[in-house]
Amino acid sequence: MKTRLVLLAAMVGLFFSFQPLLAQDCSFQLGFKALYDLIPDVVGECVDDEQHNPATGITQQHTANGQLTWRKADNWTGFTDGQRTWINGPEGLQQRLDTERLPWELALPSSTATQRLTLEQLRNAEYRLPLLGDEDTAIRLVDGMGTLVYGEGATERETVGLIDDAVAFGDLDGDGNADAAVAVYTSGGGSGAFIYLVAVLDRDGAPSQAARVYLGDRVRVESLSIADGQVLARILAHGPRDGLCCPSVRTTSTFALREGGLLQQRLTLEQLRNAEYRLPLLGDEDTPIQFTDGEGHIAFGEGATEEGYAGIVNDTVAFGDLDGDGIADAAVVVFISGGGSGTFIHVVAVLDRDGAPDQAAWAFLGDRVPVRNLAIAGGEIVARTVTHRPSDGLCCPTLEITRTFGLEGDQLVPRQALVIESPLPGETVANGVEVRGTASTYPSAEGLAYLVYDARGGVIGMGSIPVDGYADQPGTFAAPVEFIAGADGPGRIEIVDVDPANGSALARTAVPVILQAAPITDGRTSREPTPELVLEAPLSGATVGASLELRGRISAMPFEKNLTYRIYNQAGTVIDQSWISVDGDYGGPGTFTRSIAIPATTAPGLLRIEVRDESVVDGALIGSTSVEVFFTGGS
Repeated sequence: MKTRLVLLAAMVGLFFSFQPLLAQDCSFQLGFKALYDLIPDVVGECVDDEQHNPATGITQQHTANGQLTWRKADNWTGFTDGQRTWINGPEGLQQRLDTERLPWELALPSSTATQRLTLEQLRNAEYRLPLLGDEDTAIRLVDGMGTLVYGEGATERETVGLIDDAVAFGDLDGDGNADAAVAVYTSGGGSGAFIYLVAVLDRDGAPSQAARVYLGDRVRVESLSIADGQVLARILAHGPRDGLCCPSVRTTSTFALREGGLLQQRLTLEQLRNAEYRLPLLGDEDTPIQFTDGEGHIAFGEGATEEGYAGIVNDTVAFGDLDGDGIADAAVVVFISGGGSGTFIHVVAVLDRDGAPDQAAWAFLGDRVPVRNLAIAGGEIVARTVTHRPSDGLCCPTLEITRTFGLEGDQLVPRQALVIESPLPGETVANGVEVRGTASTYPSAEGLAYLVYDARGGVIGMGSIPVDGYADQPGTFAAPVEFIAGADGPGRIEIVDVDPANGSALARTAVPVILQAAPITDGRTSREPTPELVLEAPLSGATVGASLELRGRISAMPFEKNLTYRIYNQAGTVIDQSWISVDGDYGGPGTFTRSIAIPATTAPGLLRIEVRDESVVDGALIGSTSVEVFFTGGS
């Protein structure tokens, strides 16, 4: 037990060990300063001064990691990072999920949420509902009713109404102001009456719809209530033998605002703290281990004298829909330790199966990797972590990076995200500028591609950038980028992760920069004038097959009556390039025509065709034009 307590104490120290962001011209005062002093790395530095709203009695202050709040009504002081809340209350510093309440909080008067919205406002508010074939048709109610007229001669109509008996007030977004939940119906004049639950937020005292969820056709909403940031709906629904007219089964469902939608939430933190997990233990990738109060252990070895530990890290969980069924699932951060210095951090996807937790997949985040924030957004798990640079010791990771995972079958698949940290947007750069940044997942090609574009979109530089890191973990890159700019002016540097299997772009990012022209070193006083270069065929957006014809014109004959062309795939990789002969006289305009066969190995998809006039002196791009076409395949 002593070993276990030491391990847990080490875990707490580990996950609050990251460095704070730089402070702005602001400061913490009174209760906010007291809470900051207790957990400075969790709160982060301030980004503005506190703002007090005398109408609500609520004071708030934004920080690098979230928001501090003080409520005058009950002297409540807390900090939230968007998922978890730390409260300096009557029992000292405590932590919980944003959607939960501590026992002493539940004992507070229900009036602590300031109510400004009224039933009258809700009966005369604008709602967005699926009407006339549009998922978000706006309709304003007047005295609880609204009508849309349509059809030939305006003889058809859709009716919307607020169910006055199904309205509840309470705080849904944690800002201390009472929001609302309402039930509305829509009807096209037939027997159907389609019932929706709508979450309405208080926005400066006015109602603003946040989300809705469909409850059913001719179901009866018997009551709504809001508690602990969630909507409790008691509904008379249809049994298997009920006609649509006559529902008979009483159900109670809980809904919460998640990812901008209203999701039915049945899983709880308590269930996750006492669930069975399948984790990589004892040499098996899926060893079952039962958690009790957020922890579990397995005895092994001769005489069962060795133990493996696992547990939920600081109750770091997030709720949201991972499988598209409209019901909130969960993501959980767990640690595994065999008693040594290693503490192996995993994120686990847990699905709601009839209200019970069922592990779907896990992904390894790293050894001794703090997770600052966990969320589910767009059906994917987003973990804000501090991981290791190649030069970091395992004790002390320094690379702040956000990692995203998508649930595909029984796998959590990492999504690539590229970030360019330098140069900054708008920075003036010259040939050889160092480009630095991060990749959320080490690329399978062990490197990235770069392209440099001028103001016309012409490619003036391309190459590869190595990435430092390890397989399935984040990586960093820092390498010079070479290009030849014919003139000073705007441009952009693009970084691409290219799939080595098929040449497609797995991820890309770009930074706008000011290009510095390459110096002239051959005795000339200026570069060649930029000609007008026009590609007349194929047209942008055209569909092309195995072969195509390039046709166009140029305002001034190029050197030796030659242009070049390049064909790029979606990843920016050149799949074909060659010369184009130009017809005409020197000193005058010219025209060109060239038949091209698309390489047989090219995958169907978008291609970019670029025609280029390049300087024979230093390779600078004098002029260019390009079009995008859709390649149907090589058959």
